[in-house]
Amino acid sequence: MNLRWPASSAFIPTAGSGSSAWGGGRRAGGRWQAEQQGRAAGKAVSRASDGGAVGDGGSETAHPGWEPACAGFLAQALDVSSAEAAGWLNKAARKLEQAAAKQPQGAAPQPQPSATIRLAEVQQLVEVILNGVIGMPKASMVTMLRKWPRYLASKPAQPLGVANFLREEVGVTESRAGCLLRLAPQLLGTSVEVLRQRSKALQCALGLSDAQLARIIHRRPDVLGRSVSGIDQQYPALLEWCRDCGWTSDQFIKMVTARPRILSSPVPTLQNNFALMMEVCRLSQRQTVDAMCSQPNLLHRTIATPEKIRKLDFLQQVIGRPMADLAQVRSYIDCSLPDRIAPRTYFRLARGKKLGPTLGYLREGWPEFYKACGCTEAEYEEWLAAWQQTPEGRKWGAKAGPA
Repeated sequence: MNLRWPASSAFIPTAGSGSSAWGGGRRAGGRWQAEQQGRAAGKAVSRASDGGAVGDGGSETAHPGWEPACAGFLAQALDVSSAEAAGWLNKAARKLEQAAAKQPQGAAPQPQPSATIRLAEVQQLVEVILNGVIGMPKASMVTMLRKWPRYLASKPAQPLGVANFLREEVGVTESRAGCLLRLAPQLLGTSVEVLRQRSKALQCALGLSDAQLARIIHRRPDVLGRSVSGIDQQYPALLEWCRDCGWTSDQFIKMVTARPRILSSPVPTLQNNFALMMEVCRLSQRQTVDAMCSQPNLLHRTIATPEKIRKLDFLQQVIGRPMADLAQVRSYIDCSLPDRIAPRTYFRLARGKKLGPTLGYLREGWPEFYKACGCTEAEYEEWLAAWQQTPEGRKWGAKAGPA
């Protein structure tokens, strides 16, 4: 399905429709009411110039760059005050005005229409974001506009173009494209050309294949929110530091594709986490790199927390493995100590089962765990209730640390 705005505007709320998607008839909830609310909002914003802000409009007069009916429509569609909607529109209109003023030197000034943000386009934009391919909840759209009111100056084709970019060039499904834009709404106000430039810069800076780039964007779409200059400044420095520590290019790429959040962390934070890991676990630089390749979240999350220290203590005291073995026990730090690591370990030991070099029983689903231990769920729950009353159960099975 090609995500393009339909030629027909039958689903766009208009004054002539018997009922509107925003809850009104010809006069009670259609264009007439929106115009009245918009004019009232404009007067309220104008009065704010005599003392006090109204909504997000601040102490300012209503900007002439938007049709009066827009504020009333937004107030009705998004359940906000007309004054707040007018404040958003003022900021969006000023952004348009500033963009128009940035003309090439010597170019003839272009005449500007009296109202550049029109009701029909705002209606279409809201419809696309709320009910179209993006499917953003109303509360999320309000939050987005409070942070980025300039999006109201976007044409309805803008979010559709961004969704098309994700679908056609990144390779996600239509439903996943909408999900990514809900997770990273800042991309809605970015042109497709800029997104394309950022993705190319990211790919070149990290040496990614098309599939690796797509996987990172699929899991962490906000990486495209960083400017090209920001990408060129941070990521080569990150790559150089990782190489100096001992990561190979393949290990680095595998790590960031598994945990793209690493790319959002400042390099000094990652360096500090690396140094803490070496100090707390008494590992060599090579052992620390191997452990972080196995469990990439150790790089962007500090090891020096009470919860993680308890897991390391359990690994040594109960499982009997040195901290250098963290590279072999994949996902160990991700597992919950009281809910999974401790009870499963003690249960296997009670059943005479070996723990194994990789502690794979920690990653098994519960049905697979019961089958491997030769028990039923009821038998495990009965044992668990008794174990939690033992000294070991009270020490390691408690949610909080030991007293």
